Amino acid sequence: MSIFKCTRSGNCKLQPYFADYLGDVKDADAMVFDAFSNPDAKMIEERLIPFIERIRAKLPSTPLIFVQTIYRESGNFDLRSRKIEEDKPSHELFDNPESPRLVSFLQKVL
Repeated sequence: MSIFKCTRSGNCKLQPYFADYLGDVKDADAMVFDAFSNPDAKMIEERLIPFIERIRAKLPSTPLIFVQTIYRESGNFDLRSRKIEEDKPSHELFDNPESPRLVSFLQKVL
């Protein structure tokens, strides 16, 4: 198994140049992303699908695994922080198999 760690210290917000860079990592057995911690809800809505599409264009069969931090430690004491995390649309894109954006995306990549 090939392991490649590429951390951006809280600076990755699903920018196209990160997707292009990752698309050039040809020997990865899989890629795991914690891509929902840094961008806000609007960025996720606008950038997630294009980010995946850019990587998929170069790595059509490499598994892309996305994880989301559901509870952040700051949410224990800061209800505003908790609300920001809860409002992120990633779950809406992937939890509903009938989501129009998800269906459209899957039709392109499958």
